[in-house]
Order: sequence, then C-alpha cells, then structure tokens
Amino acid sequence: MAVLIFSMIMVACKNSSKSEEEGATVVEEVETMTEDVVEIEENVDFTSGDEGLEIEETNAEMNVEENLTEEVSDVVEVIETDVQEKIDQVPPKKQSTKIPKPKVIKNSNNQPSTSEVEPKMPGTPAKSPKPDNNTKPTSGATPTSSTSTTSPTSSTSTASNTSSSGLKDVKETSNSSPVQKDKIDLSSRGTKIGNINDGVKKPEPEFNHTMFNGLLAKVVSSNGTVDYAALSTSKAALERYTKSLEANPPKDSWSRNKKLAYWINAYNAYTLTLITDNYPLQSITDLDGGKPWDRKWIKIGGQTYSLNNIENDIIRPRFNDARIHFAVNCAAKSCPPLANFAYTESNLNSKLEQMTKSFINGSSNKISANSVEVSKIFDWYAADFGNLINFLNKYSNTKIDAGANVSFMEYDWSLNGK
Repeated sequence: MAVLIFSMIMVACKNSSKSEEEGATVVEEVETMTEDVVEIEENVDFTSGDEGLEIEETNAEMNVEENLTEEVSDVVEVIETDVQEKIDQVPPKKQSTKIPKPKVIKNSNNQPSTSEVEPKMPGTPAKSPKPDNNTKPTSGATPTSSTSTTSPTSSTSTASNTSSSGLKDVKETSNSSPVQKDKIDLSSRGTKIGNINDGVKKPEPEFNHTMFNGLLAKVVSSNGTVDYAALSTSKAALERYTKSLEANPPKDSWSRNKKLAYWINAYNAYTLTLITDNYPLQSITDLDGGKPWDRKWIKIGGQTYSLNNIENDIIRPRFNDARIHFAVNCAAKSCPPLANFAYTESNLNSKLEQMTKSFINGSSNKISANSVEVSKIFDWYAADFGNLINFLNKYSNTKIDAGANVSFMEYDWSLNGK
C-alpha cells in the first residue's frame, strides 16, 4: 500500500512544471510520510501467525480490514493535500527572453543583401515589408537600378543581377531558419516595374455624334416634329453633347464630309438648346428681338459664334453645297424638317440627297410642269441654287418646263413642335 502511494506522489511531482531541485525537496517530505504508512502496516497482522493468535473467520476480520482501509485512505488524502500545497508554494520558473541575432541574407557575391531580417521578439508577429515607392517607372525604358528603403541597411542593386542573384537570394533564404517567406527582399531583382500603362498617355476616344443621334431619335418624329417637352427633360444629355462639340472643334486632318457633318449637327444642336432654354414659346422669332440668329453665344474651340456665323460664314462659303439648306433647321414649321438622326462622315452624302428630295416633293412646295410655288428658302438663298428650275428637276418627281412660272410661298415661323 505504501509503495503504491509513493508511486502516485512521484508521478504527480514528475508531471508538475517545477524544477528538479524543488521537486527533490517535496519528494523527501513524501518519503517521511510514506514511512509512517509503512509503520502502520507493520503493526497490523492480517493472519493468525505463529503466536497462536486465532482470529475466527467471522465478521470481525472484515471489520478490521475495513477500518484499516479507511485509515490508510485518510493518510493518503492528507499526504496528497500536503504535497499539492508545497508544490503550489514553489515560485514558477522564469521564461527566457533572449533575443535571437538577426540573420543576414547574402547574394551570389557573398555580400549582404539590401534587406536584413528583422529580429523577432517573442510573441510578436512578423511584419511584411513595405513596397518601394521611391522610384517611379518610365515607360519604354529598361530598369537599371533601385534603392531599397525596407530595412535600416540599404544598397543599390543593378538589374543585371536579376536572374542569378535574385534566385540565389530566395534559395539561401529558404534554407536559413527562422527566416520567413514574407521577409524575402526582392530589391536585388531591379527597379520595380509597376503598372505597364504607367507613364503611357492613353489615346482620347474618337469624337462622334452617337449621343446626338440617340437624342434626336427619341424626341423627333419621322416628319420632323419635335417633342420639346420631352427634350426639356433630356436637357442634360443635350448639354453634354454641346460640351463635346465645344471641346472637339474640327481638325485640319478631318475629311470634308466629317467637317460638314460636324457643323450641320452643331447648328441643329444649338438651335434646340436655344428653344429648350426658353421653352415654352410660340416662335423662335420671339427671342432676341426677332433676330436670335445674330446673337453670339456658341463657344467652340475657343471661339464664340452665332447661328448665322455657323451657317453663312462657315457652312455655305466653305462647302458650297446647296443641299445643306434641307439639313440645317431653324425650328420653324416652314423650315425643312429636322432629321431624327445625326449626320456623320459616312452617311452625309446619302442623307443630304434624301432630305433634299423629300423636301422638294413634300407639301411645302407645289410643283407642276409649267408652274412652281416653292419655299421662300429658294428665294433667300437663290445664289446657292443657281438655275432654280435645273436644280429642282434634279430631285422633283414632276418634270418642270424651263419656262415655268416661279413663285414663293409665305413662311410660317410657328414653332416646329407638337
């Protein structure tokens, strides 16, 4: 019994976190207690022996054993309690705070690299090196050198060591404990390249009339009637388009058709702007004392124009094409209908032909073989049309005699809206 108790206590001492010297002191005290248990056992005889002591195999024998077991259990409990108290009184062992020396990464020339491994304090997580932002990349140039600012010790490394030195740095680092992957310095691989588009001027998107085309399709009917109420709710879109006109004046490199399409669209867009800025109104002639075409307010490419400047100083003299009179729109009912599309470099000629033929054969003119009553436009701009009968015969569905009588209709300046 005593041996069992002693073994249990020794195991408890061994499993404790105390030093060997402290444990030895406890063991000596335990041995003393164990001797007391042995002495108790020696004083008790469980058999009849040679002395002639006869104990009958009765209930008395069992009572003796039970009493002895209880007594031994009490002793064991006392010993265990006493041992635990003494173990708790032993001061804990101090933890070592020795700081490991920093490891130095060497390159292929057996020289210290531009980055040293930072000493790591116990319980402190490793820090990731900050990227080198001191050198800005230049597009098209081969990187030649870079300076690392990650560690206290820095040096300059050339890009020629990229393939050999860089790989050896990684290999040596992987074999050096306790260096971690996030401590590997990449400065020996040359200048940081960064985004491939850095420093490269992105080409500006090609100017086009797509925005205006979509707007016209939304607010202009097939016969040229304008929904100015709907246009007023889309005023921001119209303003964005006129801003794009202002920022993208025609260039010398543009084709003739591209330039002409630009100025026709500009005239129509700014006329719509003039109406929406003053909507509702009955007629465009209600504005600026009846002469809204003379006011200069249109800014394009640093210049300020009026609607008359665009039509009479740019479109008519520069392009010398009478068909433009059936494309520019003055927001009046007698004016050739506003197209529900924008003019472009590719569609200009076909659309001018379409709009001219449609207007000459429309209700705005009365044509017969020997008499024609046509729009006042043919009178105002007679110089552009030359021989009027010849011009009309190019598009009219009715053949007009050379000596036919020509007259002009009254012009309705009412707004061309719903």
